Amino acid sequence: ASDLVAAHRGEVDLLVHVSHLGVQSDVELCEAVAGIDIVLGGHSHTVLNEVRLVNGASIIHCGCCICSALATHVRAVVPRVA
Repeated sequence: ASDLVAAHRGEVDLLVHVSHLGVQSDVELCEAVAGIDIVLGGHSHTVLNEVRLVNGASIIHCGCCICSALATHVRAVVPRVA
């Protein structure tokens, strides 16, 4: 994962990881790999009522079977190019 983040971090404004690893594995991934902005995760059927912030990454899990949904707004600060 760190190789993929390093390869693409400079090419994007926001790096989003779509996961089916479960909350604990997503937390471990974010602890080990810097540079991920958002994790949209599943598998463990866990509902996180608030975004969990780990090593700069916002981890979002919404449960199972579309039983719940989490709306989040992403505000990215992008530097202006002169």
